[in-house]
Amino acid sequence: MKKITVGIVVILVLLLGSVYVFIPSKIQIVSSTTINCVPATASNCINDSLTWKKWWPVQSNNFVLDAYEFRLTDPLSDGAEISIEKNETVYQTKVQMIPVGRDSTIAHWLVYYPASVNPFRRLQQRNDALHIKQNLDSLLQGLKNFAGETKNIYGFHIERTTFPDTVLAKTKFVSRDYPTTKTIYDAITKIKTVAAKQGSKERGFPMLNIERIDSSHYETMVAIPVDKELNEEQNVSTSIMLTMKDRFLFSEVTGGAATIQKAHEAIHKYMLDHVLTAPAIPFDILITDRSKETDTSKWRTAVYFPSM
Repeated sequence: MKKITVGIVVILVLLLGSVYVFIPSKIQIVSSTTINCVPATASNCINDSLTWKKWWPVQSNNFVLDAYEFRLTDPLSDGAEISIEKNETVYQTKVQMIPVGRDSTIAHWLVYYPASVNPFRRLQQRNDALHIKQNLDSLLQGLKNFAGETKNIYGFHIERTTFPDTVLAKTKFVSRDYPTTKTIYDAITKIKTVAAKQGSKERGFPMLNIERIDSSHYETMVAIPVDKELNEEQNVSTSIMLTMKDRFLFSEVTGGAATIQKAHEAIHKYMLDHVLTAPAIPFDILITDRSKETDTSKWRTAVYFPSM
């Protein structure tokens, strides 16, 4: 009987001792994920608690997840310091946004706190750490899904693409007033007539760029992708566009001039955030024939910005 008691005591001592071996004196919890956005965008989503509701994984007014309450304590330029509280125990944590290449960010969330000398409390702390890790993983997934979608950040879905048509039949004109739909489609008709006359076939929708060149004049360029170069005729000429793989920023929108302008502004903001420059002018692809569809809310337009 004595041997059995001694054996039980030895086993208990070994079990308690193993707590100190397998659970270090400093408990560290790390969660990380890669987000398809620049660090500033990810930081803006986490260092402003008003934005949290947009990516919080559950409905919560107090930002509670699995009985843990999260509070923003210090917004940082590259992340944030956030406290986590449960049952009057407070954990101080830090989220840091680390740049990866030009377009991605690693969100790194760290929790670090001392373990109790009490073995039973130490085991409970280890169990709490596992729950906190699950919560951090869930929150970072929500942040990733939100910040990685350009529509959530810029108001429009923006993607990189390649513009396949390189031979363009184009014409330009200057006007004192902003060009009307009729004026634009008169120019399109002229291009089509010249191209057909020279045996060139159209390969895509009309392209449009309108620039204000001074306080009282606009320069309009209209073009149509064609299958071969044209001889200059009636102010219609050929332009060769360089093929730039994945160097065009693209967004398709539905709506009139105001909506299209907002899409231009959104892509411009995207370029600023990603430190991109424009080697050439942007243009709109007129998917909807505006000369036939007078309801501007139904106009479909593809906006393209070359970028480098």
